[in-house]
Amino acid sequence: MRVLLFLVYSLCSSYLFAQSILIGTTDSGPPFQIPAKDKPHFYGFEIDLMREICQRAQLDCSFKSFNFNDLFDEVRNNHVDLAIGAIMITPDREKEFLFSLPYLIGGGQYATKVSSSIKAISDIKGRSVGIEKGTIFKAWIESQFGNTVQVKEYGTLADVLQALNENKVDAVLLDSGIVQYWTANNSDLLRSVGDPMGSGYGIMANKNNEALIETINKYLLELENDDTYLKLYRRYF
Repeated sequence: MRVLLFLVYSLCSSYLFAQSILIGTTDSGPPFQIPAKDKPHFYGFEIDLMREICQRAQLDCSFKSFNFNDLFDEVRNNHVDLAIGAIMITPDREKEFLFSLPYLIGGGQYATKVSSSIKAISDIKGRSVGIEKGTIFKAWIESQFGNTVQVKEYGTLADVLQALNENKVDAVLLDSGIVQYWTANNSDLLRSVGDPMGSGYGIMANKNNEALIETINKYLLELENDDTYLKLYRRYF
């Protein structure tokens, strides 16, 4: 009887003292994060991936949404423990933040309206391109085109797409997964331009959260090895 009570106490204690983790995410970036209708909740590839990791690691995880550009300050100031949002791993970002192993190979990709005369990336020269503020895409465009392209920055993904829809920009540069999602679901309105460019996406943390990133990496590998990752991927892509 004493052993049984000890086991029950141990299980309850583990539950009560599970580490609470606040995960910052973007407002909306399908298929990575998709806000549920009329509810303050999210689903999507990254959300489901993090929930699976948290369950296996016995972490008590919750999500809070921000503009993409604000995610970095939230992590930098330790207001959130982790951040997701199709965040590309770059050398400059690795100087300031910790990243998990890449959980998806991808990068940026141009898109435009179906009716646009832009057919190839070279056609973007001399045009205007909309991007989400805080992304690395401004530097990419400048490295490709110098000052021959006008870059217009917007606060949210929705604002970028709205600018394209209203002909305020000629093209947009977004995460390739987001481009694939929107072109697949709006093939009569949008199409991609050129192939994806860049590296992989990672889960971001403050430099002082090394142990947490090690835990994340452990379960990322476990998810890949038991095919759970593949099931999640196929659900959204």
